Amino acid sequence: MKFKYEHDFPTDRNSLISAIFDNGVTERLKAHMSTVMDAQTLEWTRDGDRIRRRVRYLPVPMINDVGGKKVEPQWMEWVEESEVDLAAGRAEFRNVPTTSGIVPLLENTGVMEFVELDGGHTRRIITGELRVKVFLVGRIAELIIADTARKILDDEAAAMRKLLQAGTAS
Repeated sequence: MKFKYEHDFPTDRNSLISAIFDNGVTERLKAHMSTVMDAQTLEWTRDGDRIRRRVRYLPVPMINDVGGKKVEPQWMEWVEESEVDLAAGRAEFRNVPTTSGIVPLLENTGVMEFVELDGGHTRRIITGELRVKVFLVGRIAELIIADTARKILDDEAAAMRKLLQAGTAS
């Protein structure tokens, strides 16, 4: 399934991109979020106008069982692998499950774009595709995962706005 999420922020484009991809921002955001149990920057490198990072996320469980089978929280854990082109204001990402048995069943890739709005505001537009390759229940799982992703991104955007207002985003 294809998805699109948009969030507006009260800052200019370059400041927002720098804040969102600042080294260690994940740990600062986590303190203000209720949708993730844990989040950790695993890797962060900058080479000129390019930043590459790997961030592990463990969301708060949204479902406890499927068809009577217990869903372990770690099954929902993933690592975001992203690369941002600061000059272009665009990032590409891939979310990879950390549980080896889930890896062949789930594909999630996309793009983040940052568009300047009037009044010094910026809109982050996240588009991509999510595929769960499980017969019969794949489409239902996609809808649940997409809804969970929306809640996490809404929560992350609210936390980022708090950091921006407090002047502690980067």
